[in-house]
Amino acid sequence: MAIKIYDICKQCFDEHSTTSVFIIGDFTNNDYHTITCSSGKHEIKYVSRKPEYPIFFQNGVLAYHKEEYFEAFTSIYHCYEMFRYTMVQIF
Repeated sequence: MAIKIYDICKQCFDEHSTTSVFIIGDFTNNDYHTITCSSGKHEIKYVSRKPEYPIFFQNGVLAYHKEEYFEAFTSIYHCYEMFRYTMVQIF
């Protein structure tokens, strides 16, 4: 199972256009993630600056709506564990 990352492509972004170009990739345990622009023009090394637990929470909610309850439970539980781990590091 892979968690997908969706974001706006900063290289293709044009403030005057009405359409947005997205980048899509898999979330891994590496320091950075290689993701591909939906236009197919280039690949980007993506470094997430936000903590990991919101990604797992979002994945858990999406899995719950798809009625994949085991995946939803494990993803939200992992979110809880990562939140605790992050708070301990902060304090």
